[in-house]
Amino acid sequence: MVSLGYPPATHQQYRGPLKALPPPPRLELSPHYDLQRYEAAKQQELRGSHTSIAIETAMRETAEQGWGPPK
Repeated sequence: MVSLGYPPATHQQYRGPLKALPPPPRLELSPHYDLQRYEAAKQQELRGSHTSIAIETAMRETAEQGWGPPK
């Protein structure tokens, strides 16, 4: 019955070249879970011993030279 009112619904015609899909990620399936996982990974990075030393050094150097581009 659908084919009488909408003939293209029953068969596909050539409609020109298909476009490639954009690179992933295309759609977040679980944005809340993805955000939690991302935040947990970043917290783990900040807890690393070498990172805290690097952050302290960067803060001290910024305080010494002032805000703005490096001198």
